[in-house]
Amino acid sequence: MLYEYHSFLDDELKIIHHIDELKKNKGFLSHLHYNVELLLMRKGSAEIWVDDQSVILNENELAVIAPNRIHKSRSISEICEYYCLIIDHSVYDDWFKKEERKFPLKCTSKAVTDAYKSVFTLLNEKPSYYKQEAKAQILIMLSNLFRLSNEQGYESSSPSDSHRIDMTRKAIIYMYENFASDISVEDMAKAVGFSKYYFCRSFKEITGQTPLWHLNFIRLRSAKAFLKSNKSSITEAALNCGFNNTSYFCKLYKKYFGKSPKQDL
Repeated sequence: MLYEYHSFLDDELKIIHHIDELKKNKGFLSHLHYNVELLLMRKGSAEIWVDDQSVILNENELAVIAPNRIHKSRSISEICEYYCLIIDHSVYDDWFKKEERKFPLKCTSKAVTDAYKSVFTLLNEKPSYYKQEAKAQILIMLSNLFRLSNEQGYESSSPSDSHRIDMTRKAIIYMYENFASDISVEDMAKAVGFSKYYFCRSFKEITGQTPLWHLNFIRLRSAKAFLKSNKSSITEAALNCGFNNTSYFCKLYKKYFGKSPKQDL
């Protein structure tokens, strides 16, 4: 699947790690991807939504976003800081069977958070054999998470709303796979097998965005990646990402990102 592609700088250890900051009532928008993402609150508090569930994340608490889950966030405190760790499935595929991979939504276990912090320290300081040790700490962390999930009987979404979550997930994947083409909201509704009215209403309720808004956001993020790679002009980036009108593309780009495409060249 081609949605929310992650680019890993090191093929030997496919991990993305960084620290992010959010101001009150700000957050990241609804999206999904194939890799597991783990958010550890460093300072302040935030609300994290995963599919149809939400949790409040306080200092030293961990949110676990399983693969293929729709997720978004907002800061509750004036400012919150959190660690973000994205792990490619290849890092742990050989060690865990797929049927054992049930992630809890929230974790406060010290064993898990200590392993998490160790991974960050190793990746930042890079001592001898840090890749091997980082992978070992990841396996320890995931082992504890899977064990806790089995003990708690964690379910990923409530049965009463699973069909709308599944429909929204399929629609977002459809957008990622077809954003370069001239697709409409009607095309999206047809692809997921629901009426346009039901699809639009449910999509907005689940993600907080209209389908067209989300499609344009996917297109614009892809165009931004093209521009930053220095391999594409503004016109080429627009055309490659589903925009036939460069002026409209530039207007939307500034609306979504607060700056012109030229600033990302």
